[in-house]
Amino acid sequence: MITAIVLYDLPKSIGLEECREHFTSIAPDFLKAPGFVRKQFICRKEGDIAGGVYMWESQTAAEAFTAARGATAFAPAMATIPGFNISKRWR
Repeated sequence: MITAIVLYDLPKSIGLEECREHFTSIAPDFLKAPGFVRKQFICRKEGDIAGGVYMWESQTAAEAFTAARGATAFAPAMATIPGFNISKRWR
């Protein structure tokens, strides 16, 4: 198994409740990803940073998910959020 942590800056226009609603709406989609085990959504209570902690069956599954979708692997809107960064530090 492998764990990936993704963090991104949220625009000031997105608050904690909007972030929670978005997470709830996209959560079921992750269950369709091959090799996906679990995701824990995370968001600072100040609402300026959000992301997720992902668990995958293998590094190959994690890389395939991000390679196929890039920033939109996590949510289509995230591709346009300043500060969104996918860090590839596989070990």
